Formats: sequence, C-alpha cells, structure tokens
Amino acid sequence: MKSVKIASLLLASGMLLGSVHSAVTPAYTAHAQTESAQRDVSNQVTLEDDDVFVNDEGIITAPTFNDIPKLVKLFDGGELVIPAKLRGKTIRGIGSFAFNKNYANMVPGINNISGIAKLTFKAPGNINYIHEGAFTGNAISGKLYLPNADWIGDGAFGQNKLTEVDLPEVTGIGESAFSRNNIKTIKLPNVEGVYASAFNGNELTEVTLPKAVEVSEAAFANNAIRKIELSGRVEFPTGHVAPYIGAFAGQKLDLAKTADGQGAVPLSELLPSLKIGGEEQLEISNIKETNESGKVTIDNEKITVKDKNQSLTVRLGMDIDSEYSRGGYSLASMQVKIDPMPSIGGGGNNGDSNTSTTPDTTPETNTPDANLPGTGNPETPITISPDPEVNRPHTVYAKRAMRLHSNVSLTNPTKSYKKQSRAKAASFRIQGVSYDNNGKKRYKVKGGYITASTKYVADSHFRSSKVKQVRVIGNKVNSYKNAKLSKSQQVRSYKKGTKLKVKRIVKQGRTTRFQLNNGRYITGNKQLLIMDHSK
Repeated sequence: MKSVKIASLLLASGMLLGSVHSAVTPAYTAHAQTESAQRDVSNQVTLEDDDVFVNDEGIITAPTFNDIPKLVKLFDGGELVIPAKLRGKTIRGIGSFAFNKNYANMVPGINNISGIAKLTFKAPGNINYIHEGAFTGNAISGKLYLPNADWIGDGAFGQNKLTEVDLPEVTGIGESAFSRNNIKTIKLPNVEGVYASAFNGNELTEVTLPKAVEVSEAAFANNAIRKIELSGRVEFPTGHVAPYIGAFAGQKLDLAKTADGQGAVPLSELLPSLKIGGEEQLEISNIKETNESGKVTIDNEKITVKDKNQSLTVRLGMDIDSEYSRGGYSLASMQVKIDPMPSIGGGGNNGDSNTSTTPDTTPETNTPDANLPGTGNPETPITISPDPEVNRPHTVYAKRAMRLHSNVSLTNPTKSYKKQSRAKAASFRIQGVSYDNNGKKRYKVKGGYITASTKYVADSHFRSSKVKQVRVIGNKVNSYKNAKLSKSQQVRSYKKGTKLKVKRIVKQGRTTRFQLNNGRYITGNKQLLIMDHSK
C-alpha cells in the first residue's frame, strides 16, 4: 500500500489534525451516488466546515476533526454523511487517503476501532472522482452506486465490506480498488480497464465486461466466478513478477444443484465458462471426483448420483488447457451439493427450497455463438469417424477464406472467415470427425461443421521432431516448468520476434509442446510460433 498522505497530528492535549492537500486535479466530470442499508441516525456523522479541508476543485483532501469524540464516533462503526457543500465549495470528490482507517489509527489513545460502517453522499450528482486509498480499511457495507463516475482510484474501497458495486459509466478501476470486500455482484457496462487485483478476494460468481480492453494481473482472482463474458478486444497484460497470476486465477466454486429423475446433473450447468467476443476460451478435460466417494459416475455430459434419492456433496477436479485459457482462469477448489429431485407434490427427501429446488439459469457452457443459427439436425446422416484419436487434431486454423456450415454436407453456411496471416487466422477446436453421404471428411466444431481439406485448414500444432528453432509470431509466448503449461508453473514470457532453441517436441494429449534447451516448456502452436532456420 502506498504511504498514507495524512497531516501532522499532535498538539499537546487537544491535538489538531492537519492536512496534506491533494496535488491531484480530477480529470473527470461525472457524478456519483452511494446507497447503503437502513441507517441508525444516532451513528451518523455529518461533516461540517471545521471537520475537513477542501481544495479549489471541491475535493475533500483530508479531515481535520478537532472534535476527537466525533472522530471516534465516525471511525468506530459510524455513518459518514457528506453534504453538498463544505467551506462554501461544492463537493466534487474525495482526495487520496482522506478517510482511510489509518487516519484514526494515528490518533494517540484510539485503538481497536472498527472503521466507518456506512457512507452517504447528500448530493451524489456532484461527485466525480474517488482518489486512491480514500476509504481503505474501513467496514463500509451494502451497495455502492455511482451512476456517472469515470474512475475509481487505487485501493479506494479496498478492505471494506461492500456487497454490490454498480458503476454504469466508470471506464477505469484502479489497482486493488475493491480488493478484500464481500462483493457478490458487479455492473460495469462501460469499463475499459480493470487493473491489478481490483476485485481480488471477493465473492463474485459472474463477470460481464462488454467493453473491456485491459484486465490486469489478478484483477478477479480468488472469487467464486463460474461465468465470464468479455469484449473481443480485451488483453491481459502480464506483470513484472513471476510467476504471473492470471486475471481469473484461484476460483472457489461452491454450487448447489437438483438432480433429474435419474439422479443426473448436466456438466454444462457446473463447468466454468470464459468467453471472449462470444468465443469459449476454456478447454476442460479429465473431470473427476477428487474425494473418491464412489457414489457418483461422471461421463462427458453429466454427473450421476448412483443412489438417486441421496443428497451428497461432491468435490470435483479437472484439467483446464492453459494454452487456450486467455485470462488465466484456474480453480482453487470446486464442490457441488446435489439434491434429489423432489417427488410430485413437493414431498421429496429434501424439501429445502432455498437450495435444491432453485433452478440454475446460467446458459450452458457450450451454447452456440449468438450470431449463429441453431444447428438442428443435419440434412444428411452423420457417420462418426473411426479414425484413431491421434488422427484428430486438437485445433486447426484457416489457410484461406472459408465458411462454417450448420450441416455436414456444407450446404448451409452460417459464418464466413477471410484469409489472414497465420497468427491471426480463424482457429477451430475439433470436437469430432464426421463424413457426409459422399464420404467427404468434415470436422465438427463449435456451431457446426467445416471442411477437413488440407487446402483450407491446417493442424495448429507442430508434429515434426526436426524442429530445432522457433520464432515467436504471436504477441507473446509463456514458458513453464511442466509440459501441462500449468499457470502455477509459469516462469517467464517471450515477446514477439524472440528466437528459441528447441531440445525436443513433446506430445500432450492432442496438442504438442516444445521443450527448450533450458528445460522449460512452451506451446507447440503454429499460430504463436514459426520454424526459424536463421542463426
């Protein structure tokens, strides 16, 4: 945490609390409003002229509080009420560290205080900026609603007890701005940048950022997020500390579901989803029960309780392909409480309507893109390929202009892809191999079918052991300590243009990795690397 900008304290017995005026001039002209729970008027502390310093821009730079009992009342569970005007100036914002809990902690004789519990702006439409550390370390609870604000500074509301954040016009959230709260829901429809650890350590279950262009390291780490939808323009800049902590790392999922009449719950209602520009990023495999109770079975579509009348909690584990997991999504833990379907009339074995009978309205992870029509039944019969797994590539990329079709005969185009450089070409994850009635091979991909012709598509991964040197053609390539490319094992990143010596190629499922001469592993993806014969 940056050092607290607070005035000199201490004058003999009384103590005058001074101020360091903020040097930051607000660059925004939005308004703000906060909402809190029902207020206990007896705990309200309404600021008066003698309680604060206000700069020429209307920013409260620091409290003065000659009235020490009033200060104690505020910082020990009180409600801060900020009037429309103070010292003859319209209040436009809160300065750096102005009401940081450390302010009160510096007052001799004041110990073990709980912090400000509630916050109210009397003229919320006038507030346009909350500077760094303004309310850090308090106990402010409830909903924060700022309908026109443009920026929340670093650590502004860090280490409080907020449960909901609604910022419809904010474009930037500073580092650790809302870290370590109890936030369950956020609304950020216009945010463009969410910076390092901004929402780290909360209780979020869903994140939608339709206009985000930058989501930084650990921005949403250590929550309970299962569903993520991001702008197609979003980037995930890496920090300067290795290993890199993914923007969505360390999620702890704790779900409650009601099984169907056969004791089954679809995996689509359980598995995490991260979509960027409508495209699913998470490739999940090897789903298993980690507590090994032996009371459930798991296949590619569902988890089934062997005793369909039994209620139990299952801990799950899975592999998430780091190569394709933009945003660094990872699970710290996942458990699912599965309750049996209530009997007709609501008798059931478990009538807890707060959990077992609440439907999950989250869309399935594998729902086709919104801009594609439903695939329905193909016009011609599909024959699943007998090809061995090794003959089915993990991913292919488009070598030339091509189309996605809703049927296996490729007569119903739904989306077109133009020819682009290899690094930027359209990429398709292969879900299966099919043949039309004429025996022509097709690839089943998300949203439909594409040709398997090598004139149009190519395997996205190197297969040859003759590759001895590669050059990075993507924005960057990460190296890892293991061939799984586990986020926790990341070592460093190589920028575009870097040449890397290859020791050997390693198969990892249907993908490949390169082991470098230094023993580290990188992806074998052709859209990120190209063979390089130069010295």
